[in-house]
Amino acid sequence: MRSPSARATVVVFAPSHGALELAEGALRESGYRVLATSSSTEALLLAQTVAIDVLVADGDWALALVDEVRLLQPSTRVLRIAEPDEARNGDLVRPFALDELARMVAHALAD
Repeated sequence: MRSPSARATVVVFAPSHGALELAEGALRESGYRVLATSSSTEALLLAQTVAIDVLVADGDWALALVDEVRLLQPSTRVLRIAEPDEARNGDLVRPFALDELARMVAHALAD
C-alpha cells in the first residue's frame, strides 16, 4: 500500500530558483508528487488543471496567488512561508529549516 504522501500533490511556488529546487527536492525525497514554479501565471494554470493537495507559497507577495488558488480549489491546504506577523486565513506561516518542510506538509494534510 502506498503512503498518503505518495498520493499527495504539492505545488511549490517561490521566486528564488535556488529555494524552489531545494524545496522540490526535499518533498520529492519524502514521496510527494511535486510541481514547482517561480511563475505565478504557471501556478494558476496548475490550479486550473491539477488537483492540488498543498500549496507551498514563499513570501508575502504570494497573497494574491493564494487567494486565487483558494477560489479555484477551496480544499487546497496552504503553507505560506512568511513572517509570523503576516499570518492570515489560517495559513501555516513561519520560516522553516529545509528538513522541516516535509513534516509541515504532512501536518497540513492531516488537518
